Amino acid sequence: MCAFAPAFVFLSHRRDATVLAAFRQFASAAARRGPVHFLYHDRGDTHALPWHLPAVTFQDHDLGALGLPTLGASVLPGNTHFPVLHFARLHPGFSHYWVVEYDVRFSGDWEVLFRHFDACPSDLLTCHIRRQRDEPWWAWWRCTPGLADVPPEARLRAFCPIYRISAAALAHVEARQREGWRGHYELLLPTLLYRDGFRLRDLGGVGPFVAPGDKNRFYREATWRDRTGALTRGTLRYRPPIRWVGPWPNRLYHPVK
Repeated sequence: MCAFAPAFVFLSHRRDATVLAAFRQFASAAARRGPVHFLYHDRGDTHALPWHLPAVTFQDHDLGALGLPTLGASVLPGNTHFPVLHFARLHPGFSHYWVVEYDVRFSGDWEVLFRHFDACPSDLLTCHIRRQRDEPWWAWWRCTPGLADVPPEARLRAFCPIYRISAAALAHVEARQREGWRGHYELLLPTLLYRDGFRLRDLGGVGPFVAPGDKNRFYREATWRDRTGALTRGTLRYRPPIRWVGPWPNRLYHPVK
């Protein structure tokens, strides 16, 4: 296997025609670069998956078998990296894992996005990376029982419906969690990795981790500071849902429902 060989993971709990069409668009570009998998949350309906789908399934008990401290009792709201940890156990040997959730869309060929970051050495590529002082009223800062030893000035949050994480970073997060660290994964991942010397980079937007020339490149976000971190504007946001992909080319959109 080459030194830089990523795997591409499309994470979903849905299998309707719209989601499968989005997966095909993603897979057509990703397959030129590495293996592609449809990582599916199996709630007793795997028999209904198309036979030709490159599916890897998981159930709740698979995530519990990881033996890691959780935030709550299910995948949501804060344990969404657990399926990726499970996948990496089943498919080791890759340098990085691109992870895209089912309601993310790209208004262009995904190849454009992947190619732009081919030479990027960052261990975590994701969206809307912010320090606690930037968004002090974000709700999840208060739900950090496993991060009590990290001072507020060292805490980061991110928005992760799409991200690329190195195998080394993913293994490090798992090791830290085995030591007892827990918290919402959009806080846990960037905080632990940045604290322990891993490299972070933003895919676009306007934040402090955006590389020169990448401002609003692959997603657009509001330039005004929302100290609650609610992410209600821009092409890549938490809420409200987006009904269709907008006019800007080569941009990420979320949540498209």
